[in-house]
Amino acid sequence: MAFASRVGLSLQNAASHGLSMRRASGAARCFSSVLQHSSSNNATRLRHLGSRSYTQTTPEKPADAAATTESAVEGVSSFSLPDSPVEGAAFVSDAAPDLSDTIISNVLPALQYGDFAALGLSSWSPIGLVAWTYEVINVTTGLPWFWTIVAGSTVCRLFCLPFAIRAARASARMRGIQTEMTKVREKIGTAAKTGDPVAQQRATLEMQALYSKAGVKIMRDMIVPAVVQVPVAIGMFFATKRMCELPVAQLKDSGFSLLPDLTVADPTMILPIALCAVVNVQISLGGKDINAKDVPDMGHYMNCFRGLSVLGMFFMHSLPSGLFVAMLTTSILTGVQSVILRKPAVRQALNIPLIPKHEEGRIPPLRDTGRWIVSKIKENLVLAKSNSVPRKRL
Repeated sequence: MAFASRVGLSLQNAASHGLSMRRASGAARCFSSVLQHSSSNNATRLRHLGSRSYTQTTPEKPADAAATTESAVEGVSSFSLPDSPVEGAAFVSDAAPDLSDTIISNVLPALQYGDFAALGLSSWSPIGLVAWTYEVINVTTGLPWFWTIVAGSTVCRLFCLPFAIRAARASARMRGIQTEMTKVREKIGTAAKTGDPVAQQRATLEMQALYSKAGVKIMRDMIVPAVVQVPVAIGMFFATKRMCELPVAQLKDSGFSLLPDLTVADPTMILPIALCAVVNVQISLGGKDINAKDVPDMGHYMNCFRGLSVLGMFFMHSLPSGLFVAMLTTSILTGVQSVILRKPAVRQALNIPLIPKHEEGRIPPLRDTGRWIVSKIKENLVLAKSNSVPRKRL
């Protein structure tokens, strides 16, 4: 409840800078609705949201035409209709309300605070919090749903940015002790195989001393960034997927002419191909940060990720377009982040150690990776064969 109070206070401050108090209180009610509905699913009440009408009451229609005529005559009894060619105007006026009601009932209403809670999309989980973020952005700004998904993905990426910077700083600092860390890991592995707890503990303390020497704290600089960024990425994926597959009716009108319906797959395959291309560019940018000297196989692993991205393009092409918009936005922002964090001025400002040019990693050609895969398969086959040969009894 303390967090809800802080959200309400921040919204009131935003109202003083231009937002109306009505919207601020509505956002607070939205979050309260999320709290109330976090343990229940009311999707049956607002399954498509399109059933809600702009008109609060709908007049009942008379049972027969005679009653309709009598009510129309009574409604215009105080007026005199002149003899003119427009004698049928009374019938037009009778038909106009029916036509307007039909048009209004078929127009999708705008999303309101608390609708996602009623649909069971909002909750305290990472998936529910990301969905709630989408709802707040759409209702507060009035953006079309295409740009709402772009904005929501950007917010998630910006939320993870401090943790990504912390992880990049720790990775750069450990680069100088990578060789020593490899030796200590070998000691830990040997001690574990021999079952020597004293040697294993000594090697563990030696590893901790290396981390202290580099100025890295495992919990703060490695575990926390991973624990935060991974749930956010998973939450964004499944929140967008659930919104498109429910579907939320407003997503059928994206507000972007090239992708009019975000709940269906892209028939042109442009989005899957674009995502695959951006992911490969991102892998190339990240290849400069690998330590090929101490971890020579890392470049081959990144080439394997290239192959997985191409396969994923074919396996994921049937996913909704809205989900591809979210993933494509995140991938582009991650690539931009990698480029910016490689600038010397930016690294100095953020206290991230510089990587000398001659120590920058390089992803090997695909042909070399193919040979590496074949050699690894042969090694594993030989190892499996040697382990399967029964030993002779003495």
